[in-house]
Amino acid sequence: MSLLLLALAATASAADSFISEASIYKVESKNVAVSHIGTGVLIAPNRILTNCHIIGSSKTVKVTHQKSGQQFLPRSLHHLGNLDACVLIGDFTAGAPATLNDSYKIGQTVWHFGYPQGVYGSGKGPLLGLVKITKGQVFESASLDSALFCSPGSSGGPLFNASGQLIGLNFGIRSAGKAFLCLSIPVFKMRPYLDF
Repeated sequence: MSLLLLALAATASAADSFISEASIYKVESKNVAVSHIGTGVLIAPNRILTNCHIIGSSKTVKVTHQKSGQQFLPRSLHHLGNLDACVLIGDFTAGAPATLNDSYKIGQTVWHFGYPQGVYGSGKGPLLGLVKITKGQVFESASLDSALFCSPGSSGGPLFNASGQLIGLNFGIRSAGKAFLCLSIPVFKMRPYLDF
């Protein structure tokens, strides 16, 4: 199983209208001549959940609310253990925080959102199950595997259930023939690190 990190953003496809997108942010980071685009999801008025590899060692980070276009500069960054998950901290006054849900069911329909090649898009498909992934020095002991097509750039994008609740955070893709399917860090893996 090959694994690629998603350094730009999500996928394309029409999203069902009942899925809340008010929590979604575009995340941009820049360090000298290197720029990255990813996605983040508001989980509290002052916290945006995203992938650490989008931020890296960047000196400048900017987030833009998908719905309103309002921009904010985070004040600090908090790592969630050894997971490729970080929380940007700042005064993010646009949007409504997503509701987190630790539960999932194999075969349930899931949605994800992000910025493939910098363009906002979404995807819908079944949740295939849990897989074990080794990513560099980080071992993702339980990653949600979904039959959603992802392209480089969907990092940090939310994985929602049919109720619009956050159940995972996209962080990578795995190859399946000519397709690339999404891998997400489940909320139940991140939950222990969110109480800070």
